[in-house]
Amino acid sequence: MENKRLKLPIGIQTFEDLRTKGYVYVDKTKYFIDLIDHGKIYFLARDYPNTEVLNSMSKMFSQNIVSENAYNNFQNDLLISLIDKDVELFIDVLNYFLASIPYDDFSGASRQNYTLRSIRYPFQEWLYRSCIFSFLQGCGVMAFPEMHNNLGRADLIVAYRGITWMIEIKVAYQDKGDDPAKKAEEALRKIENNNYANPYSNTVCVGLAIDDTARQITNRKMKI
Repeated sequence: MENKRLKLPIGIQTFEDLRTKGYVYVDKTKYFIDLIDHGKIYFLARDYPNTEVLNSMSKMFSQNIVSENAYNNFQNDLLISLIDKDVELFIDVLNYFLASIPYDDFSGASRQNYTLRSIRYPFQEWLYRSCIFSFLQGCGVMAFPEMHNNLGRADLIVAYRGITWMIEIKVAYQDKGDDPAKKAEEALRKIENNNYANPYSNTVCVGLAIDDTARQITNRKMKI
């Protein structure tokens, strides 16, 4: 029996062509039938169709915040910092990026509470975390937000060239009298107490404290 090699459906936009012209696809029709026959109400979450689209959108986001030339320099410095485990350079890159975000974006969004899966994120923490995640992803780095284990969820896990960075972010609110140094210690302690780094080898654990007034990373605690 002759084995016919199927083609990859790169650029194919119609379901008819996908099914009839020898392309690889996964037929999930039966699941739709089950939904129609037995289902009631379903929430269909919209997500990026693939990693390439996510990376492209993240890169566009980053380049929209900083100039293209600056983006190229930041990308190089970021990758060097990850390979060399240079937390100071890593923070410098993130701070320049945070400083490039327009004030109106912060003032309009930073005071909105955000709730996801019944978890309430206070004020600016979700904004900083989302911006940093998108920037890292846009620079071609594998970044994973809100990674859960049996004890909690890590803010960001960054993987590059066999090195895993475990990052926890805390915001120091000056109007509440928060101490950024203590916030950085609290962030690192959370990584350690919740064993976030245990499943990984060659890890860098970093607790970051962001000053809410300066909108900059002002303190850090690190453990290799």
